[in-house]
Amino acid sequence: MSFRKSLGLISLGALVGALTYGCSSTTSNNGGGGGDDGGVTGDGGVKHDGGKTDGGNTGDGGPVGDSGGGTCAPGDVSTFMPPAYKPAKKTAGACTQTFITSFYDNCLAPNATMATCAPWGSSGDATHKACAACLITADSASAYGALIEHKGTVSVNIPGCMELKDSANGLTCAKAYQASEMCNDAACAANCPVTDDASFQLYQACVQQAAANGCKTYSQAAACANAEADGGASVCFQGMTFQDLYNSVAPVFCL
Repeated sequence: MSFRKSLGLISLGALVGALTYGCSSTTSNNGGGGGDDGGVTGDGGVKHDGGKTDGGNTGDGGPVGDSGGGTCAPGDVSTFMPPAYKPAKKTAGACTQTFITSFYDNCLAPNATMATCAPWGSSGDATHKACAACLITADSASAYGALIEHKGTVSVNIPGCMELKDSANGLTCAKAYQASEMCNDAACAANCPVTDDASFQLYQACVQQAAANGCKTYSQAAACANAEADGGASVCFQGMTFQDLYNSVAPVFCL
């Protein structure tokens, strides 16, 4: 099985302290949103290194053990119904390429701090704040920018990117992909809270299990992303790491 790179562990100390759109109050961790450990938000069997199918995620159906002897396993999603689709929020010209790079370095990278991220938040100038508002939105928002902030993690908005890049089929696949992501989160967010690197790994494993079991119907529908990755929305899947994927998708929303 292969983890996809659309989910990253974020430095919550930086984001919570600097940005003001309603981030989680979880304590900060050592993750940075990037790194080669990648991550998973959807489950349609798509690798974000070119979009080729890997046959879907497979799980063993059993609980994921943690280092403390407890378990982290998917919850019951037998009655899960995905909420209405959260459309893409594109703000052309909100950022420059320099700003896109700087936002990652200052707010998402492993060494990001509250001080380095401060220019993007309430204490920053209007241009920085406008760019940040395009780049990242809370998962409670009605429309999503390039990144979606969850409790402890941030995900690249692959569904929104497909919606923006493929006018013919992108929206249909985006809805299926987002429903898959939301099912995974419903299965794992409460049982596997992310507070550090170790818990992030447990969450990823939980998502793999959910994709192969309780959320399988949604993950199979989300496999439409394979065709999108080889078609008009190929830019939405470029990159071997979270940072690579961010660098590919953010300009679609904010340049």
